[in-house]
Amino acid sequence: MNAANRNHPFPVLAYFLLVVVASLLCGCSSHSKPKQKITQTLLPPTPDQSNWASEGDVIVARVDSQPIYASTVRLFLKHNPDLSPRQALEKAMELEAVAMDGAKSFGSTPPANLVHRYRQLLVQRFLSQNFEENLTVDTVPNEYLEKAFKMKNVRIHFVHYDTFYVRDLQLLCCHVNHIVCARQREDNAACFKDLKGQANRLHKLIKDANPKTADEFSALVDRAKKEIHPEVQVQEFSFFYDVNETYEVNRNRVNLMTQPINEGVLTMKVNEVSKVFEDQYGYHILFLEKHVPEANGTLEDEDVRKELSAKIYPAVQREEFMRNITQSFRKYNVTIDDEALNQLRTFGRQPQPETALP
Repeated sequence: MNAANRNHPFPVLAYFLLVVVASLLCGCSSHSKPKQKITQTLLPPTPDQSNWASEGDVIVARVDSQPIYASTVRLFLKHNPDLSPRQALEKAMELEAVAMDGAKSFGSTPPANLVHRYRQLLVQRFLSQNFEENLTVDTVPNEYLEKAFKMKNVRIHFVHYDTFYVRDLQLLCCHVNHIVCARQREDNAACFKDLKGQANRLHKLIKDANPKTADEFSALVDRAKKEIHPEVQVQEFSFFYDVNETYEVNRNRVNLMTQPINEGVLTMKVNEVSKVFEDQYGYHILFLEKHVPEANGTLEDEDVRKELSAKIYPAVQREEFMRNITQSFRKYNVTIDDEALNQLRTFGRQPQPETALP
């Protein structure tokens, strides 16, 4: 039997699933990367050079009646040298399957010699309609929202105690953990005595500069190193706190600082510079950057659903796309010629002669 006619069940693709939601949400950064469209990851870099239906070319695989030629796989390998021939073939088969879905969606049947530019148009129209127009931020399926909301590091953004974001200019006598620092307090008495006056000078420098924002506050560290002490440093931290409970009750929660620091922050207003606080580490001057009140959001809250949908939308698009690809591969009769594919295994790992493509 000819190798090109052997049938192989195509494995389910697994690029990445919805678990990326956690990282999307926990960063809370306003400098997110631009969304990359699915079409950009699917289509070859130079579609105008694709030798899609070259007569006499070796057929590596078929998706239904449509052949996948070795020249097409080589094109993917040329522009993606890190791919294996199998991975390059998978991309070519994805493109073919989506083009077929697109052709059927718009009432046409792709002929055997369907040119690449028409394929590209079908793919773009199909993806645009199914994964941008029909699947929008406002129509993210509820199953995705529920799955994301159950993740602890996602839910904590919607269900939490009061949250405080703080900048801390420090002059320290101890740099290890709080237990050791507490034990060494008497041994560090001379350091505390020496730094107390400098901490007061640092406080005056900051108050005179009158910073209006957290960044202005942090920027004073270089000046403080020159004028006050070379070991002045700045840190950022945040913590959750039940303002109706004592520090002892709150201390078992994550991200707490020392008691003087946490209780001191509770007395501050946003964009306010604190007095000098002393703990077992040394001296601290704080700036309260932001205070987020306690929240008890649920998926029934419209604002929660909107925010969560916007965060997970890119991941949902990809998940739905991969689900569609898996269904398409099951629907179309996919065959792979392993012998022809194996002949491509060294392509891209050694210099290739330039070939003019029609």
